[in-house]
Amino acid sequence: MPQTILSYYIFLDDLQEIYHARDIVSGHVHLELKNPLTIQCIQVRIHGRAKTQIQYGPTNDLRYAYSKRNIIDSMITANTEDTETVENPGVLFPGKYNFTFAFQLPKIQLPSTFEGLYGNSIRYMIKSYLISHESMTRKVKFKKIFLYHETMPSRLSHLMAPSEMVETEKTLCCFCCKSGPLLLRAQIDRTACRIGQDIKIITSQVENGTNLTLSGIWAGFVQTINREAEGRYYRDKVVYCLSTSGEAIRPNGRAIWNDHVITVPDVSPTNTKVDILKVEYYLKIFVNIPSSKTLQLKFPIIISNTL
Repeated sequence: MPQTILSYYIFLDDLQEIYHARDIVSGHVHLELKNPLTIQCIQVRIHGRAKTQIQYGPTNDLRYAYSKRNIIDSMITANTEDTETVENPGVLFPGKYNFTFAFQLPKIQLPSTFEGLYGNSIRYMIKSYLISHESMTRKVKFKKIFLYHETMPSRLSHLMAPSEMVETEKTLCCFCCKSGPLLLRAQIDRTACRIGQDIKIITSQVENGTNLTLSGIWAGFVQTINREAEGRYYRDKVVYCLSTSGEAIRPNGRAIWNDHVITVPDVSPTNTKVDILKVEYYLKIFVNIPSSKTLQLKFPIIISNTL
């Protein structure tokens, strides 16, 4: 059957790059035949799914766990009645044919498109199945991927305002000796933004009551990807835009780092709606402590393209 088909693909009517809730995804399936072809129907499917993969086991015996979740799945059939005749039911003659389709995306917010490494993804696509008249199991398939982004609800607009000033403290111990407290406090100008926008650290302050010299105040934008497959869990973490105030903080000294800007890199939107694949972000402000755990503050950040 494929040798009979000169071309077979999907066109979308709307050339917009990204779709959102309630949008119409419409277009047509194009089919060009070299020879007559008897078919049962053309089926068109809108399909969204999340897929994860986790590698485990020793190097010499690596194994893989997989999971999938359907997000949206709907099928329509484009009949060929207008091309049928009494003598030749179901026959498409040489030439070009277009089968139109239209799907309305749900009004509820779906998880945004995500493309990760190792087969971890959230994808939306239109699939077409050309099914022969002789056998419903004999199909010629074609698919076209489209992008979907979740829209941020207006009730979250408060995330565009400055955060509260928060602080954390730590007292260092060495055997039976205590060192004075180390205090870190900070405030940022927003906790939600778009790719390419700036997040300003309004202020970050350290009070070093220890007897150690510290390497300054640090900040970084962090992406975490939590994935699950067949009961196994794995977390990927990527740190972007790592920067420092650069000034050493002497014992019993104080440091202030104001108005530092971090530009959000080209990352995927926040995704928390699929249990097997979650993508989240936070801004981390921290102080490295020699021979001890880092003292840090984390500000959760929501990334959206619809702010």
